[in-house]
Amino acid sequence: MKQLYKELIVKLDHTLKNLEKRKSFNRDHIFYDMLELIKSKVSASERLKIIYTFSEIEKALTLLKSKNGNIEFQISKVDNIYLNLDDNLKHYLSLSYYPMKALQYFDIKEYNKAIAHLNFFFDNAKTILGENAMLLNLASGEQYLNLFRIFYDSENEDETITTALNLMLLCHYKILTNNDKWCTESKFVELSEYDESEYLFWKIYHTDSVFKKFITKENDAQLKKIVQKMTSKISQKNDNFFYYSLKSLDLFFNENYIDTIKNFMNSLDHFDERSDSLFYLNIVKVNKALSKLHINNQDFIMICNSYISDKLIKINNQQKVEFLS
Repeated sequence: MKQLYKELIVKLDHTLKNLEKRKSFNRDHIFYDMLELIKSKVSASERLKIIYTFSEIEKALTLLKSKNGNIEFQISKVDNIYLNLDDNLKHYLSLSYYPMKALQYFDIKEYNKAIAHLNFFFDNAKTILGENAMLLNLASGEQYLNLFRIFYDSENEDETITTALNLMLLCHYKILTNNDKWCTESKFVELSEYDESEYLFWKIYHTDSVFKKFITKENDAQLKKIVQKMTSKISQKNDNFFYYSLKSLDLFFNENYIDTIKNFMNSLDHFDERSDSLFYLNIVKVNKALSKLHINNQDFIMICNSYISDKLIKINNQQKVEFLS
């Protein structure tokens, strides 16, 4: 056991000291790529209405996210603009209008209305974006993540687990599933050609967004259920960081502490694919596993806390995460 711990420290220290900066992407381009695609489908005279309405929706979304300014006035303005469009333009602009309405209802905890508006989006997304599979999956992924957030915030545990599972299967294994009871048809399409660097960023973002909900002690029981359900559905395939990280968590929950550590070490071989939230969950559990094995783990704590202080301190919606002890 002492030899395994020594190998863990050497490998972890080397991994964290030799990080390469990852290429980043701005997700805002999804919004503007949808705009460009829609503009190509309408007449020149209609494009000005499209651009104007998109800009007003964007203002409303900015206010909703920042929770500053006269939100009600801007939403009312957008509602009036949208209601007075012809049906063809309403159809195209639904891809930005319905997510805005979903966020509006989410903020006031009218969760069923928020879900209904997201489903209006999904109903139209395939017909409008279907010719661009990557854009369809990116845009639908954003809204499916919002669906997960709604279920999480409304404390609907079953649907929280289902949406988290479906999103991770899509991101990491490109497995299309019939989704939830709200809509049986898959919201995504098969990808044949795509930008691998952007796809990596996209799946890391979604993985972080899902797992950071479970980094507090109060959510440990729900994390256990999600991990167990996910590990029953996946195989190793090609996404090694995700697989080994998930496997490490599953083994911890099953009290197999030595293999918890071994799988965590395997995940470090693929650290360029890391999700910070998932990595944080792993180091917390590995630290507990070391304690269960009665290992003096001060070196592990020191290395991890240094990395938390430098890289992970605000991964949970700007709230500070706990240091290891």
